[in-house]
Amino acid sequence: MRRASAPEVPVILLPEGGHVAGRFALRAVVYILFIAFAAIARRISMRVENFGPYQLELSAMQFIHNGGWAAFAEVRKLDDGAEVPIPVLPFQQVADHTVFATEAAAIAAARGAVVAMISP
Repeated sequence: MRRASAPEVPVILLPEGGHVAGRFALRAVVYILFIAFAAIARRISMRVENFGPYQLELSAMQFIHNGGWAAFAEVRKLDDGAEVPIPVLPFQQVADHTVFATEAAAIAAARGAVVAMISP
C-alpha cells in the first residue's frame, strides 16, 4: 500500500534587499487574512473620520457563528505635501479575542484604541 505524500509548499524567494518585497508580502498576507475573516463574517461596517491630521478608518465585522462583532482600524496621516494619505497604522484587529455585543460598541472600541495610540 502506498502512502500519500504531503503536498508541496511553495517557497517565495526574495531578492537581495528584499525588505520592500517583504513588506508587500506582509500586506498581501494581511489582506488574505482579512478576506478569510470576511468569509466567516456576516456583515462588515465601516466609518471614516478625520481626527486632527489623521484619517481613521474604523470597521466592525459580525461573526456568523455567534452574532457578535469584532473591531478593526486603520490610520493614515493627511499630509499637505503628499498626494495620498501616509499609512501610520495598517488595517488590523484592535481588540484581539474580544467579541462585542453591538456594531456601535465595536466601532467605539476601535475609535478608542486608535485615539489612545495617536494622542500625545
